[in-house]
Amino acid sequence: MTQEKKVLPTRWMSRGEVMVEGRGKKPILVWGGIAGEQAKVRIVGRGKNQDYGVWLSSENPSPFRTDPGCAKLSACGGCPILHV
Repeated sequence: MTQEKKVLPTRWMSRGEVMVEGRGKKPILVWGGIAGEQAKVRIVGRGKNQDYGVWLSSENPSPFRTDPGCAKLSACGGCPILHV
């Protein structure tokens, strides 16, 4: 069962994801997000110490967000910050 939620990532991680840190909750690593951009994400995995999500949309996109211009981005995953 997938879950969608609104989050505010606060910092970048080393592999291009952004982290959502929750008080008393597991952090969420978000693929395709931008730190400081409130977004709607889909939780796609649950780990022991953190959950994993993918960016779906943002009501107020970051001025740094760009069109990746690559149709294979979601399947390949080779360019983790192509959306910036």
